[in-house]
Amino acid sequence: MNKAHFVSNLLCLYTFLKILPVIDSSQARAYRGSLPLIAEFTMAKHSWLLIAALPLSISPSWGADFYYRQQEKGTVYVAEQKGEKDEILSELPGVNFSRLWRIANLANNQETRLLSDFNPDKFDCDDRNNCQHTWLTDGRSVLWSGKVLKNPPGEPNVDAASFQAFGAFAADKRSVYFDGQRTDDR
Repeated sequence: MNKAHFVSNLLCLYTFLKILPVIDSSQARAYRGSLPLIAEFTMAKHSWLLIAALPLSISPSWGADFYYRQQEKGTVYVAEQKGEKDEILSELPGVNFSRLWRIANLANNQETRLLSDFNPDKFDCDDRNNCQHTWLTDGRSVLWSGKVLKNPPGEPNVDAASFQAFGAFAADKRSVYFDGQRTDDR
């Protein structure tokens, strides 16, 4: 759950706890007691209906969508959130945007999207809206989550030509990667 959604839920809970004593105060009970039974039922039903609908009135933030965009001769990785200004998360001056494509996810044989379809960079979302990024390449560099994949010093360079993706896992001819980090030799 992201921060904005948590704050929204907290605000709903706070409002509910503030309204509850008003609905169930002695004055409200006395007033409802003087009404015919159907009116009392209708008032109580409407009060609880309003409380139940309160979370719907607060529009929670469902998180940002991530996009790769061309900027001058390079590429930028942008977070786009509804109603807010786009935020540049990373600048990738050495990445050729016009040659950028998605590396096929071999773990998902049901994949029907074209390899040129890489925006937005949020795919394979689960029930809790946790989304997996996709591996991309321009033929020279490999990208994951807006970052150029680089091996630590002393390790072989990332080989874009032999790079294969298996969900968040990936491998080239010399290394194994998980979630954008080198984990081991192949």
